[in-house]
Amino acid sequence: MRFFGERGRARVVAEIIVSGLGLACVGLAWRADLRWCERYMMEFFWASTPELVRKALLWRIGGFAIGLAILGILRPIVGRWVEKRGSRAATPT
Repeated sequence: MRFFGERGRARVVAEIIVSGLGLACVGLAWRADLRWCERYMMEFFWASTPELVRKALLWRIGGFAIGLAILGILRPIVGRWVEKRGSRAATPT
């Protein structure tokens, strides 16, 4: 029993790959609390001013926004594009 043709399978694979990228962004934003940002992003490994705490929060919000945009907007666009073009034309050679 076949559910998808070649192009349908290519669309599903493309959407899974793009979804993985979006989920990675959301997961990083989920785990990147203030302590993580202090350790990996701050110059002196601690947030000395409220401005640095605010910057860490904005990085986290930005990561969530990018991940959700990838999942909600980019994933279906890439899926439709791959389905329209076919897997051979969509992949680089």
